[in-house]
Amino acid sequence: MDLLAFTRPRIFINGQEVPDASWGDTFIPLAPGIYRVRVCTAGLRWAQYIGLQALGHDHGFTDAFLPVPHDHSTRTYYRSPIVTQLPGALDPQPQKSPGMTWFYIVATIVAVVGGFMLYAIISNIAGW
Repeated sequence: MDLLAFTRPRIFINGQEVPDASWGDTFIPLAPGIYRVRVCTAGLRWAQYIGLQALGHDHGFTDAFLPVPHDHSTRTYYRSPIVTQLPGALDPQPQKSPGMTWFYIVATIVAVVGGFMLYAIISNIAGW
């Protein structure tokens, strides 16, 4: 299960929060111009009550200046990071979640070390 299902993005345009932002497509009508857009992932407000303060704070902040041309829309994609201390990704093209490479490296190391430990335990029990 993805923890992001319990939260939502927070979008700020020129410092003003966009109400009712949600994951997926969010259409925000704007006049032509250049806007400062700041996006983050809202923290899990209930997490602070069960001792998970790090998950209770907004994280994955990222900023961009986005042009909105006359009679056109500007599509952007936001990805929340894997680790709350990393910035998010905001780009005109879909991105991977920041931190995925490190996650794959750590998961591989844990799997290899766990495999060796399991082998050692089984071989010790079996008397190999």
